[in-house]
Amino acid sequence: MFAVKTREECVDNVHIFVYYSCIKTIRFYETSSGKKPVQEFLENLTDKQLEKVTWVLKLIRELDRVPTNYFKKLVNTDNIWEVRASVGGNSFRLLGFFCGQHLIVLTNSFQKKSQKTPSQGIQLAEKRKKEYIERRKTNG
Repeated sequence: MFAVKTREECVDNVHIFVYYSCIKTIRFYETSSGKKPVQEFLENLTDKQLEKVTWVLKLIRELDRVPTNYFKKLVNTDNIWEVRASVGGNSFRLLGFFCGQHLIVLTNSFQKKSQKTPSQGIQLAEKRKKEYIERRKTNG
């Protein structure tokens, strides 16, 4: 991790800009009916599981280079990324995509039960990515 600097410790605006430039926004995909599947998934986790997942999301949000054991691009997909969190013997995955440089939209999530990420999870993430982009075009 990096040390948090106060404004007084920053020599000029360039240093402030560099420090804040890596902050990303994480948004949960919302269906046309208003549901947020990732948020609903997180609400059903235990406190300890939720704490770990939110810790990983904070890393992704704040670090420019996140270790691949927490966040990686899935090969042979439409630029789908995987958030990875493990608690005890449970592995959780949240799939999503970048919309621009600093916005990550998380589309779906699941508890991983096998070594490989399920293809239906990837397909759902790709479908929701297309829907999200189409809605943005329509709504301006």
